[in-house]
Amino acid sequence: MKNSLKKTIYFLLLFYVLISCDSRANNIALAIEIFIYFLLKIKEKRIIYKMGLFFLGLIGIYFVKGKLYAMYNLLLELFNSDAVATDSVGVRKAIILNLIDQLKKINVFLFGTGGGNSIIIHMTRNNTSGIFSNHSFFLEILVEYGIFIFLLLSFFYISLIMKNYKNYKENKNEINGAIFISLIGFAIGLNSISTVIYFFSFWIILGMADFYAENKKLHYKNIKDSYEY
Repeated sequence: MKNSLKKTIYFLLLFYVLISCDSRANNIALAIEIFIYFLLKIKEKRIIYKMGLFFLGLIGIYFVKGKLYAMYNLLLELFNSDAVATDSVGVRKAIILNLIDQLKKINVFLFGTGGGNSIIIHMTRNNTSGIFSNHSFFLEILVEYGIFIFLLLSFFYISLIMKNYKNYKENKNEINGAIFISLIGFAIGLNSISTVIYFFSFWIILGMADFYAENKKLHYKNIKDSYEY
């Protein structure tokens, strides 16, 4: 967007929606995304703009300090909580430990259990209070499809991040910059969703990231609804 006022209004609306969802992993992802955005912009702007961003960051930290403290306590709780507890953190820890324990089997580590079969692991152990979704995308891929598919997908995901960042730096394409930041945040937010395999938005953003990563010279012309490749 060229209009700074519209850009600010839409950003604040999106910020409000994300915070209102109260998703702990996505709150962390949002904070990291905003931090990376400021880092990118600070390198490009004048000193007065840098000072403004710095003070804006301090003000933002002041308003979300309670959530940051809660996130810190949550991470401590995840490591220290009892895996048999029935609260949200205890159930998630039980799910993660079930999956990690299954990876100790060499055939599962190499080739996985097969798509969807991780549910059987939790049903058999019966220690997740009826919650059978993995809530951890990359760990789910590792358990269900094995180390080779996990490495292949991880390499593809990281390559999309790097290509979009490179295109942003070379061509100053804001879409590449937005996708670069979004992919980093999404990698964290993925762990908040019950499962991402059937989450359509995940495949949309991967498709967009792949498209814009390969179109290095895509840029907007000053002609309405006209793009040049």
